[in-house]
Amino acid sequence: MSESLAPVDPHDAVDRVLTLLRAAPDSQFEQLVLIARELIGTPIAAINMIGSERLWSKATIGIDRLEMPCTESLCHQVVLDDRPLTVDDCTLDDRFADLGLVTEGGLRFYAGVPLHAVDPQTGERHAIGAMCVGDLRPRSLDPVKQDALRALADLAETVIATQVSVGTAVELATVANDHARELARQERLFRHAERMAMIGSWRLGLPDNDIHWSEGIRRIHELPADALLPLDEAMQFYPPHAREVVGASLADAIGRGGPFDFETDFVTATGRHRRVRSIGEAECDATGAVVALTGVFQDVTDRHLLEQQLRRSASTDPLTGIANRAAFDAELARDIAFAVDGGGACGLIVIDLDHFKTINDTHGHLAGDDVLRAVAQRLCAPYLDNAFAARMGGDEFAVILRTHGDCNRADALATRLAADLSRPTDSDGRTLPVSATLGYAAVTPETATVRDLLHAADAALYVAKRARTPVTAGRGVSR
Repeated sequence: MSESLAPVDPHDAVDRVLTLLRAAPDSQFEQLVLIARELIGTPIAAINMIGSERLWSKATIGIDRLEMPCTESLCHQVVLDDRPLTVDDCTLDDRFADLGLVTEGGLRFYAGVPLHAVDPQTGERHAIGAMCVGDLRPRSLDPVKQDALRALADLAETVIATQVSVGTAVELATVANDHARELARQERLFRHAERMAMIGSWRLGLPDNDIHWSEGIRRIHELPADALLPLDEAMQFYPPHAREVVGASLADAIGRGGPFDFETDFVTATGRHRRVRSIGEAECDATGAVVALTGVFQDVTDRHLLEQQLRRSASTDPLTGIANRAAFDAELARDIAFAVDGGGACGLIVIDLDHFKTINDTHGHLAGDDVLRAVAQRLCAPYLDNAFAARMGGDEFAVILRTHGDCNRADALATRLAADLSRPTDSDGRTLPVSATLGYAAVTPETATVRDLLHAADAALYVAKRARTPVTAGRGVSR
């Protein structure tokens, strides 16, 4: 007697998908609700997710993000019925008149379209939320705007599918091939969304390398609207190092029949240097053979530049423009590890400005800042091109020597640097005296950690301060 399998609880399937979406980025959903508000003409737009017990917002505009029992929302009805819902005046509908969003929030008009996702475990499609718009006054929705809302919901489902399965990113383009007339309006909205988010979709058919690009792809490439290049020419938009990343990612996806996700440098047809990201997956036939790659392509230059700026800010001393203590610690750890492994050399010069407090007390802190900036500039002299200079804090600096040549002539470099630092500097028409004491230590079996190397260099510095003359045993230099 055969044993039947237990049916899959749809609530469990929905909650599995929503768990994945909780951690997914919200930016693309935020773009969609902004488009919804502009296209539909309502002050409120939202993408809400409905679990087995609670509702939570993925993106909203015109209303705070919600998290509430799902039965207290109109979106719950959309998911239960799995069809669009339009309520011209919620106060006149017995199903919704007593909801808190109506009695306390003042919601009068509501229109929502269900959002679906495929359960990655079973392959079954379930309604998981709603794309909705609202207003604080009664109104109706004409057929054109109903179609626009449905088209935006389709776009949201495409984003959901991409984030849950890292694939199916060109669902709208595939559907458009089969239903071109019915989805003409949806295709126009999709292109509008592409322009706003600098996103495009593409498909590479195999084995003929037949390429399909959406309008957004051509826009990112800065090519004419009808341009379509063969694969080898399309790859030329990537610098050589980036071309290797792209080629390896696509070859791996074809070989495994799986997803891909890469971000790399890119040069447009007009020569502008950009940063792009592509996410997608292999498309397989019934036998499991890979017949195409499909993906989403996005210009992420602004985000990339912001991240770089934040990284620079986190690792740069704001006054002098050279590396700060955090960046110094990380670099010194890397250089010591490389030297210990036998791949290179590492030495450390620590620098303490003499009588810096006197400059601050006599001439003011602005003059002291000018001195610190002048010192930092001298630590970036051409003869120290291979070194790493940092401000440790206050009037203390450090220079990491990272080549065998620099480490072998460390005494000469330290002596020259001490002489350079002893040159006066100008501040607001005044000439200020500057001098510094230096201590040097190299990586040895006894100084093979950041702590030990710093201690050895500091010890040499203190010897030099006491002697006020070059010290060879401790490797300290004073000027």
